[in-house]
Amino acid sequence: MRNDGLDPHEFLIGTNREHAEHRQMMKAMMEQQKKGGHAHDMATMEAHQSGVSVQPGKTAAFVWTFARTQALEFACDIPGHYEDGMHGVISFDR
Repeated sequence: MRNDGLDPHEFLIGTNREHAEHRQMMKAMMEQQKKGGHAHDMATMEAHQSGVSVQPGKTAAFVWTFARTQALEFACDIPGHYEDGMHGVISFDR
């Protein structure tokens, strides 16, 4: 993944429910960070889904093995990004 933008982004793969849970966690973490708490890290992200966090001007890679093929989507779960359309369904040709 390459982030040519000015904001950090995530590229995560998971179910709709996993993304919803992760967005709630991200929102809470960002509220804590505003109060001097800790920042989001890959270990926390990997506990929820698989993916990468990519800072502006940087690249990142990850490998995903499709062991399950139902109801998966990709998304950026940083608050506001999913709502702005940064998500999509992963479909499999049969």
